[in-house]
Amino acid sequence: MKSSFHPVKYLLAALLSLSSGQFLSAQTAGTPVVQNDFTASGTINILNLNSTGTATPGSAVVSGTMNNAGDTTIQVTGTYVGTLTVQVSQDGVNWFQDQGIISITSGVVSATIPANSTGVYQVGVEGCRYMQVEASAWTSGSASVIFRVASTDSSVTLDTGLPAGTNLIGAVNLSQLNGTTVVTAGLAGLIAVGGNVAVGSAPTANPVLQGVKTLSTLPSAAIANGLTEVMTMTGDQQVIVHMNGDPSNEWSATSGTTALATATSTAAKAAGAAGVRNYVTDIHVVNTSATVGTTFSILDGASVIWTTYLPASTAALVQTPVTQKFETPLKGTAATALNVQCGTTGAAVYYNVSGYQNN
Repeated sequence: MKSSFHPVKYLLAALLSLSSGQFLSAQTAGTPVVQNDFTASGTINILNLNSTGTATPGSAVVSGTMNNAGDTTIQVTGTYVGTLTVQVSQDGVNWFQDQGIISITSGVVSATIPANSTGVYQVGVEGCRYMQVEASAWTSGSASVIFRVASTDSSVTLDTGLPAGTNLIGAVNLSQLNGTTVVTAGLAGLIAVGGNVAVGSAPTANPVLQGVKTLSTLPSAAIANGLTEVMTMTGDQQVIVHMNGDPSNEWSATSGTTALATATSTAAKAAGAAGVRNYVTDIHVVNTSATVGTTFSILDGASVIWTTYLPASTAALVQTPVTQKFETPLKGTAATALNVQCGTTGAAVYYNVSGYQNN
C-alpha cells in the first residue's frame, strides 16, 4: 500500500539536497503556469458496473483534466451501504485503482474508503491526468463526495494556444498601444517584438527602436512636466544637441542697406504657429543720423520687451553701435510676431537681430 504523504522519503531527499549544497526542485522544462487547485463534487447512489472504463451514471465523481496534480483530499458524507474506491487514469478511458488511501482522522492506510464510512481521506495522484471516486460495491443509500486536487510547484508545457474572450488567461486587454485601441478581448492583437533594423531600411517585425525621432517642424505645444519625451534628430541623421533647439528653427532679420527712419513698428520675424514663440538671442544696432538720437525697441507684438538709446552721430559723439548678446534669450508670446521700432522719426538706424523659434 502507498500513502500520498511519505515523511521518510521527503526527509531523506531533503538531507541529501542540503549535503550537496543544492535545493530540491520539481520543475521541468515548459511554460510556468499557476494552476488553481481543482475541486469536484457529486452524489454516488449506484454500483459502478464498468470499473475499468466509463463509469455507470451516478456511480462515480470524476475530475476534469488535471495539470501538476499532487495530493487529493476527499470528503465523504451521507448514509449508505457500500464501498468507495479511488481510481486514476491517463487517458480518461482506462481506469486503475489507487490503493494508498489514508484516513485523516485515524491515520489508517487502506486500499479503499472503508465500507459505509464517512470522513476525510487523502490519496496521492501525482502525475495522473484524471481521477475518480467510484462505487466498487453498493447496496443502498447515497454518498456525497467532494474532492480537491492540490497542484504541485512544477512547470508545465501548454498543450494548446491561449483562449480568447473572457477566460481568465485569455482576457488580456491591450486597450491602448501607441494611443490606438488594438485589442478588446483575447490575445489576437498582441504585437510581437522583433529585432534590429538596418539604418535606412523600413522598420519590420516591430523592432525595439531607440527613443529618437526626426524633427523638421516644431510641435504645436511643449511637453508638460513629468511626461515622457524622446531625443530628436534632423533628417540627415544629426542628433540635435543645441542650446536653441533645431538649427532649422533659427532666424535672423536685418534692416539691410536702408536705414530705419520712422517711428512705425516694423516686422522682424513673423508669428510662429499656435504654441510657438519667437526668442531673441543677439542684436547689433547703430544710429548714423548726425542730428537725431532715438530710442530703439524690440516688441512682442505691440509690447516692448527690450529698449536702448542710440545717440546722434556728431563730431564730438561718433557712431556708437549697441551690440547685445542675451544670456537669457528674450521670450515672446506664442503665435505673436516680433517687431522693432524707433522712438523718433528722422533717425537713421541700421539693425541686425537674430533668434529662434520654440515652444
